[in-house]
Amino acid sequence: MKFTLVTWNIHKCIGGVDRSYRPSRVIETLLHYKPDIVFLQEVDEGAKRSQFHRQVDVLGDALGMRHRCYGPNHRMREGHYGNAILSRWPLFDVTNMDLTIGNRKDRGVLHARARVYLKGHLRTLVLYNLHLGLSGKERGLQLERYLRSHPFRGLHHQTP
Repeated sequence: MKFTLVTWNIHKCIGGVDRSYRPSRVIETLLHYKPDIVFLQEVDEGAKRSQFHRQVDVLGDALGMRHRCYGPNHRMREGHYGNAILSRWPLFDVTNMDLTIGNRKDRGVLHARARVYLKGHLRTLVLYNLHLGLSGKERGLQLERYLRSHPFRGLHHQTP
């Protein structure tokens, strides 16, 4: 089974040398790679800095990826941001898990399953979009929590 997956911390679509809000840069780059599945981190929803957009929909619509899910990790006075999954295939069993350690920055993992039909076979892909902390110790603790969690710990070792 072959497919293209892109993962990217889009920093709320704010970046470049000009540090301005321009979702078109993210869209242009993703269109270039023609992904089947996209994992995005730091995706805004309802925040002033990103014109109150629901970025998972702005990006999903522009890419023609109608299957999408969003899991907020960090709530602000206006809106929040978190992880998103965009897919060419239907998504189901979506859950969002908090991976925040103590008083560190809010982090999480967005989990979903995708129903994929390739070369005459129907398969289920298990998807985990993680946004881990910056320090090695923090990442280690987050990964321990993640690996002990349901549904990860119950997966068969051959599950794609």
